[in-house]
Amino acid sequence: MALATRIEHRFVRGENHPRARLTDALVREIRSQWRGGRSVNAIATCLGVNWKTVRRVLDGTTWVHVR
Repeated sequence: MALATRIEHRFVRGENHPRARLTDALVREIRSQWRGGRSVNAIATCLGVNWKTVRRVLDGTTWVHVR
C-alpha cells in the first residue's frame, strides 16, 4: 500500500474503513443483544465474526465512537 493511502486510512473510523467487518447499525445491535442477555459467542456466530470482535465492541476497545 502506498504511503499516501496508508496516511489517508489512518484517520478513517468505523464502517468507512475499507477493512471494516461491522457497520454502525451492527455495533448497536451487538450492544442491544448483549444487554438482552445473549452470549458473546451467540452474537458472533449470528453475525459471522470472531467472538473477539464482539468482545472488543462490548469492552469499548473498538467502535467507541458509536453510541
